[in-house]
Amino acid sequence: MAARAGENSLREFEHREKISEVYFDLIADKSISVIRQKANQFWWQPDGETILRYEYLGKLHRIIPDVTATSRVKNVRLFVELDRSTKDLARIEANLREYRKYLEHVYPQVFKDRKAPALVYIVRSAGRKESIERVAAKVGFGRLPLTVIVQGREKEWLENTLLDVSRIVLPLEEEEM
Repeated sequence: MAARAGENSLREFEHREKISEVYFDLIADKSISVIRQKANQFWWQPDGETILRYEYLGKLHRIIPDVTATSRVKNVRLFVELDRSTKDLARIEANLREYRKYLEHVYPQVFKDRKAPALVYIVRSAGRKESIERVAAKVGFGRLPLTVIVQGREKEWLENTLLDVSRIVLPLEEEEM
């Protein structure tokens, strides 16, 4: 039992580390000024800071996104799930069904800022991406915004979705780190 608890703690630590890595990759630059400008264009709420609670058909539900990223410069809010290929597809399907219900029935009532919601899965492989996309189609996620990205490609996608790079003022050469 103690070994299992230790293993879970290690997995949780690795998961949080990966979430932080995605954030730091997104804002990375040679210039501290550019890093600040990028970071100021969105809110980044990691695992546990956002809990989506709702009641549906008399039953209480709860979703805890790995990250909620809300752009300050674009009309978008992302619910990000970092897939480590540890959950079987039945659990992914259940998670997608929960998000679908929330986004269709609850989101506009809770988030009154009219930011467009999107669910983003960051996965380890193209095969896993295809599997999750098949499951999403099965649960009727086709009408809702879902993006599944293979790790290593998320920085560019997140940058294009959350940031307005035209607002970033590049520093003079001597200001770089």
